[in-house]
Amino acid sequence: MTFLLVLLYKYRCMKFLMGYMCLASTVLLGFLGGQMFYVAINKYQLAIDNISFYFTMYNFAVVGTLAVFYEKGISKYINQAYLIATSVIVAWQLSYFNDWMAWALLIMLALYDLFAVLTPCGPLKALVNLMQKDDAPEMPGLLYEAQLPEGATRPGRRVRKNRADQNGNPTEAEDERAINATSNLHVSYAISGVS
Repeated sequence: MTFLLVLLYKYRCMKFLMGYMCLASTVLLGFLGGQMFYVAINKYQLAIDNISFYFTMYNFAVVGTLAVFYEKGISKYINQAYLIATSVIVAWQLSYFNDWMAWALLIMLALYDLFAVLTPCGPLKALVNLMQKDDAPEMPGLLYEAQLPEGATRPGRRVRKNRADQNGNPTEAEDERAINATSNLHVSYAISGVS
């Protein structure tokens, strides 16, 4: 699945890729999150009607998808909270497997993640390299960029002339695509779990 995401990004199938990622994130947050919420409702015997339940889950899924992929005007804390919620929902799904099956999946996932990130031919390494190019399109939600304290810079960050002021003169701007962080493919792993 990760190889497909890299190919879609490499060949600039951005509308398809964005649509697929948004749909998968919405399904994950809405249906699987709804299943988790339903279990909590039954366990704690909360009184809620169906309309309120579906309205809450619809809003949770839509706001979560917007927080992860749109990012404009949305607090970084909300974005990170939805990424954590996505991870929790995926991890909760593993609790339905037998112990040996859950451990086998976790070990295989860890080994695949090591391969995908650390090897030169790994798909996540290729994705990071593609996203660091100057002409790379922005794709929020695909990689996680760690927030650094004030005054700290990322290795590989460069200054380039890419924006123009109101008079059309180029201005210097930091390259926001210099991403040297761990991958955020919570969504991709969630997609694999949903598919």
